[in-house]
Amino acid sequence: MIRLHTVLAAASTCALVAITSALALADEPPPGPPREPPPEAFSACESKVEGDACTVSLRDRELHGVCATERDGKRLFCRPEGPPPPPPSGSE
Repeated sequence: MIRLHTVLAAASTCALVAITSALALADEPPPGPPREPPPEAFSACESKVEGDACTVSLRDRELHGVCATERDGKRLFCRPEGPPPPPPSGSE
């Protein structure tokens, strides 16, 4: 009985360490320098203020978003709402 208790305690500890490590890694940004928004995203917010609604046309897509300040705090760009859309069909 004591052996089973020890095994369960060790397994629980290992699981907790694995979950904590995975969550810590998920919060890290991707490697390399941060990507800059495309020029169209900046153009979409040229005459707007932070928080205004905006729309960006990229290739064959129209993305709706909100004007947000770039990391350096100098320029506004159109930050799309939600996750990025899937690639267009035929790009595979």
